[in-house]
Amino acid sequence: MRRRGRRSRSRSCCRISTITGREHLATLDALRQVVHLRAYAQKTPINEYKQEAFSLFQRMLETIREDVTKTIAHAQFQMQAPVGLPELPDFITTHFDPFTGEG
Repeated sequence: MRRRGRRSRSRSCCRISTITGREHLATLDALRQVVHLRAYAQKTPINEYKQEAFSLFQRMLETIREDVTKTIAHAQFQMQAPVGLPELPDFITTHFDPFTGEG
């Protein structure tokens, strides 16, 4: 039962980080395509890219933390009914007095 809960939480976390990571890579690709325009503002494009990419990475980590926390907080787990003990035969459930031998 605990394994299933851990597995589902792990899957949720992996799914969230994968989706967010893909979005991050797409954003970095878009940034790479337009960062050369910053040269017109007398700024070094590579330094601008590094700063912006780091900021985007921090934002991505924050988004992952928030999404994972929301997912786990709103998760509803169903517990299975505990398995009952089997019926024992009468000779096991009766008590014999060791001194008299009566049961």
